[in-house]
Amino acid sequence: RYYAPLNRETVRMSVDDFTNVGWMEYTADGFSGVIDNPYGMIPTIHFRNKEDDSPFGTSELHNAFEIQDSINSLAVDLMRTAEFQAFKQRFVTGVEEEELPTNPDTGRKELQSNPGDVWRFGGEAGQVNVGELTAADPSGILASIDNMVKHLANVTRTPENILTGNGTASSGFALAKLEAPLLDKVREKQVSFGNAYEDLNKLLLIMLQYHGDIPQGELPETSIEWETSTTQSAEEKFADAQRKQILKQNNVISAKQWALEEGYTEDEITQMQTDMQSEAETATASLLGHSFGNNA
Repeated sequence: RYYAPLNRETVRMSVDDFTNVGWMEYTADGFSGVIDNPYGMIPTIHFRNKEDDSPFGTSELHNAFEIQDSINSLAVDLMRTAEFQAFKQRFVTGVEEEELPTNPDTGRKELQSNPGDVWRFGGEAGQVNVGELTAADPSGILASIDNMVKHLANVTRTPENILTGNGTASSGFALAKLEAPLLDKVREKQVSFGNAYEDLNKLLLIMLQYHGDIPQGELPETSIEWETSTTQSAEEKFADAQRKQILKQNNVISAKQWALEEGYTEDEITQMQTDMQSEAETATASLLGHSFGNNA
């Protein structure tokens, strides 16, 4: 067990660089730095994201941090602008400080801008001027936020309608086109994470075999199955259901195969078959009466 003092900059180091960082045995927990491992492989599985970018992987959010910070900043500016629109900054000229009311909270001579407040000043007419500053137009900030969200969608390969929740594609073709970059990213994860899951399965089987929970010998093969990552439109789902129903009615596929394609598991299919058989027997018994259950 080894460790090396690293810093945030090392995430961009190459694999060769990591061999020269001064590894030391880890004994801080009271155990030896070298521990017997009976499994023949390091019992740690690393799920690396974007493993081509760094030997330790890179966060999926890495490219989004700075863009999200900009969006947050613009959102704060928008709130300040909206508040300024409701309570605009007012100013007064031609007034001596002694004429201003005393702020009970600060004890200073100053005007307070509160809803319903009325400012009154003495002196000759025309010598006091009161005005207000014009608030910034929020439309520019809103447009900037929209542009930054689009930029975020492009960088992260995420459909904009998923980020904003506004609207969907009008057809299956348009939807597939919008989701293509995201689905491409999903397939990348299925490869990298799928390899890690296969390593995990292998490690678990080795452990089970070592501890006598499964027989010795060649380890069984395992495979990783992912749910479909594509999105179908309502029309495509209806057409696919019609196709499967026609195949089933013409005995091209069995009822079990039809159920498997619909996403049911083997256990669910077995339970459904048992339930249908029980319901059929109950219906037959009801039709034939008590004689149906007489086996004498």
